[in-house]
Amino acid sequence: MAMRARAVPEVNVKSRHREDCKRKSDGNYITCICPKQLLYSRNGKLYRISAATNDWQIAENKARELQERFERAAKGEPEPVATPGANGSEEATVAEAVARYIQSKRDANYTEKSIGKLQLWFEKRLVQFANRKNLLYIPEIKLAHLEEWRSEWKGEATTRAKIQGRVVGFFDWCLRRDLISKNPALGLERIKTNGRKPTIALTDAHFEQVLKAIPKINGETTDEQRTKLRALVLLMRWSGLSIRDALTLERTKLVAGADGWAKLFLRRAKTGVEVYCTIAPETTRELLALQNDDPKYFFWDGEGSKEALVQKWGVLFRKLSTKAALKDEHDDPLDFHSHMLRDTFAVWCFNSGMATEDVAALLGHSNIQITQQHYSPWVLSRAERLGDMVKQAHRRTSLATAATAGSNESTV
Repeated sequence: MAMRARAVPEVNVKSRHREDCKRKSDGNYITCICPKQLLYSRNGKLYRISAATNDWQIAENKARELQERFERAAKGEPEPVATPGANGSEEATVAEAVARYIQSKRDANYTEKSIGKLQLWFEKRLVQFANRKNLLYIPEIKLAHLEEWRSEWKGEATTRAKIQGRVVGFFDWCLRRDLISKNPALGLERIKTNGRKPTIALTDAHFEQVLKAIPKINGETTDEQRTKLRALVLLMRWSGLSIRDALTLERTKLVAGADGWAKLFLRRAKTGVEVYCTIAPETTRELLALQNDDPKYFFWDGEGSKEALVQKWGVLFRKLSTKAALKDEHDDPLDFHSHMLRDTFAVWCFNSGMATEDVAALLGHSNIQITQQHYSPWVLSRAERLGDMVKQAHRRTSLATAATAGSNESTV
């Protein structure tokens, strides 16, 4: 007989006998009214799943359904949609629950960028983790599983805290649709971030060091890539665009004037007002001189996903960080990443005396409070400078008034 691609577990029904059950000593007796569970073994490990019922016939039906799922999976057949469970609720597999969750976000008009993040963390990582742990149904995932999965997460504390928030939200979504009886993610301890990671803006010296490091990645990149990388760095530094928006910028958004200065269309604000940023001639020339496979864009060829595009250029930025070898004020290594260019632009705006609402518009923040939170030290610094300027103006006015009064007295 031909061997199956993988072993098919045999699913059995067992009773979790109560203390007052007359047949509690009989482990094989299932027709009592005690809670039922489904037992099966995979890869040498025994699994017990609550059948969510005291009725042995309902439990037997669920055991057969699960057995059939294992049979289909062994044959490589796709999983069916969720099957009815006890009391009219649904028993969805982990993959089914994730697919429905992401579709609900699409229906709610989430951006493709947000959908991409959800796909990464749930379609790929959560489903893969569940498969490794032989967790078929969404109710099988318990707090201990989530703690184990969380131990695999990489990145800064702030990043992992955001991921945990998404995980809590996903299981809350499942709870509100009766796919689970309680949210296991609520038991996860809060990830301490020690406050938000501070904004790091490049000094003028840092920025020059980054530009000078671009030719140093010679041999690891082409001349065209280095030319584009330099133009991209200049664009992000002087526009505040995120790397995704900068890489997908269309040429029609940049309109150069006769004097070499250009207007860069950033976005349309919610108020309907078009937001522009002025680009200096030096940066404008380098952008307009770029050659690209797709003439519609400066950097993108129009093919593949935007997420893949960002990842590709992220590799170049990591190489650039290594070559630049920046140091902070304590002479400690300072990792350079693309978002520093956006922060540098924002801090430059504040130091130039721009109002917070204007900086928020340039950065595309939906709420001015976001800008204030991210750049609070510079908002405060600008406010203090403005206060000093008003104080100096008052003093000048007082001196002028006193001088005028003295002049009038002398003529009397």
